[in-house]
Amino acid sequence: MTETKTTVGRRARILAAGRARPARDVARRRRLSQLIEPVARLIESFSRTVSLLGVAKAGWVDYGNRGKPLPGHGWTSKKVITHLIDISSGFEALWQETFEHQRRKRTRRAERMGVKIRRTTSGKDLTSYYQIYCDRVDQWGSGIQYPESLFACLLERGGDSVRLYVAEHDGAIVGGHFNFYYKDTVTAWTGVTTKESNSLQAGTLLYIQCLRDACKEGYRVYNLGGSLNKQSLIDFKESLGGKPYEYGQHTRRSILGKAAALFKRTGG
Repeated sequence: MTETKTTVGRRARILAAGRARPARDVARRRRLSQLIEPVARLIESFSRTVSLLGVAKAGWVDYGNRGKPLPGHGWTSKKVITHLIDISSGFEALWQETFEHQRRKRTRRAERMGVKIRRTTSGKDLTSYYQIYCDRVDQWGSGIQYPESLFACLLERGGDSVRLYVAEHDGAIVGGHFNFYYKDTVTAWTGVTTKESNSLQAGTLLYIQCLRDACKEGYRVYNLGGSLNKQSLIDFKESLGGKPYEYGQHTRRSILGKAAALFKRTGG
């Protein structure tokens, strides 16, 4: 029985594909290794540095969920959740199709009440924002309270990659958002409003203005950040179209850091 030219050709292609597949797998593993190894070296160096300096607590985020390399000895790992909004379709699509009806209604209410949103680099505005930030962190009883000098340094050196938006009512700052901008993503780092301004819906208008500007500038993803396990914050972010996104967070505490954490928990 003889084989036709078609049969012989098909068999040759199958054999060639079989030989090519291992080569592709090797190339894929090599590319993955090239991506992971620099990260591993960076984390190893970082781990040694924080150990030498006696830092109380340090951390790194595996936002891309690579899974490896593991942070090594002395680190603890957990999964945390942020909320992301796909803003690639533009602001009008967000307004009409993504934001919940009540969120649009509250935006209009804030505008009717005279709330104004503006971007600022003023040291005076930053101080006003920082005071609100400290008050709210104290009220929540959770989260990290960063020093004002850190905010000032970021704002001074960050250029367009770091932006502060503030909400004003009757000439007084009632809240603000401190955001980071990188590649196609905006990350809402810290956002607060005074408790007294809740009825003004200043928090809603802040988000809406930041989202509008981000869409105008061509950003594609808006990271709403963590929610401190507060259901009210989760509901708020989902009303803007935020979708849960899980990623890895790794922390390391020195003996000093563990003692400080225990002291805080026991109310010392």
